[in-house]
Amino acid sequence: MDIKIVGKQNDMINENKDTFLNMDIMDNNIENSKNLENSKRRLFLRLSILALAAVVIAIIIIVILVTKEDKNARNLDPIDSVDPTSMPDTDTDDPTPTPDKISEILIISTGGTFNSVPSDSGLKPQFNETDLRERFKPISEGCNLTFENLFNIDSANIEPQHWKAISESVKNNYQTKDGIIIIHGTDTMAYTSTMLSHMLEGIPIPVVITGSQIGISNPLTDGLENMRLSIYMARSNYTGVYLVFNRKVILGKYASKTHSKNFNAFESINYENFAEVNSEGLKIRKELLPKIDPNFTVKNNISPDVFILKLTPGLKPTIIDFLIEEGYKGIIIESYGLGGVPNTEGNDFASKIKLAIEKGIKIMIVSQCTYDGIDLDVYETGVNIKDAGIIYIPLATKEYAYTRLVWELGNN
Repeated sequence: MDIKIVGKQNDMINENKDTFLNMDIMDNNIENSKNLENSKRRLFLRLSILALAAVVIAIIIIVILVTKEDKNARNLDPIDSVDPTSMPDTDTDDPTPTPDKISEILIISTGGTFNSVPSDSGLKPQFNETDLRERFKPISEGCNLTFENLFNIDSANIEPQHWKAISESVKNNYQTKDGIIIIHGTDTMAYTSTMLSHMLEGIPIPVVITGSQIGISNPLTDGLENMRLSIYMARSNYTGVYLVFNRKVILGKYASKTHSKNFNAFESINYENFAEVNSEGLKIRKELLPKIDPNFTVKNNISPDVFILKLTPGLKPTIIDFLIEEGYKGIIIESYGLGGVPNTEGNDFASKIKLAIEKGIKIMIVSQCTYDGIDLDVYETGVNIKDAGIIYIPLATKEYAYTRLVWELGNN
């Protein structure tokens, strides 16, 4: 009996040992689980910190790149200059003249949709000074308006000699006027604004070009609002050449028509607007104000023998020979993308361009893309024509390039 009892006691002791051992194992498992959980938390925290740091670094890099691009986007100086300028400050200002001063404003009419009326063959420009005076009364208080009907044509019919005629009218009047407004059709308005920016560079008064998408005689016209801001700018003493449209004031040499029907027809390409109308008034970027030339003279000699050549797949470089034979002294090449020009065997534009330049032909390159301009250092197809001696301004529009070359050839 005693032996059996002792055996049972030993069995109980062994069972208790096993129980304690199992409890130790469970405690160890729990401890290990806690440690594992803590490790996971620490790992998650470290990964979160690294991810946040990566996001911050990415944002800093993006800000640096955008800032650099904005600085480069200011680069559209004379034909031999490609140095970028700094980003201009913005300011909200009201340039309204002194109330007791009567502003002498000349309005030069050249035709266009603004003056157009319906006819049997479609809209046709028709100048009516009496009608314009009556319509402009509510928006021209404090102004003495003088009108000149220079010509009365659809702007699709504008030619280089018309630019010279407009500049001559400005030349004859700028010393006796506080500002000049030019009513112009929209189709070639950007070409006229860029050309006048060259011809009238440094002028000591505002010269404003405007028009409309709907004629002034139509009750829904946008012309009256465009003229309201144009008169405001003409009285403002902000010197230089401007294009005014859809509550925007664009420096003349950067304007381009981007819509055929939309009221927002014009944009300032690769450059800030000079001013915009919003709920705060007229927001002006004063740092963009063109400088006055104390020795200003109108430089309006031109050489219209300039051709814009738009590249298309399969176009042969012998087209350049044809243009030279036709008497063209300058060629604007609208290239692909960043300045790509074909350079394959039998279709080598770079060699043809180099030969033309050696013959004294001025050749300039712009991009077919509206924004971002060209960079001839990126691709081999660009480097080849750069080495050939082509003229380029990285952010130039086709309007700027064309008028610049027409003007340069005429004045040099």
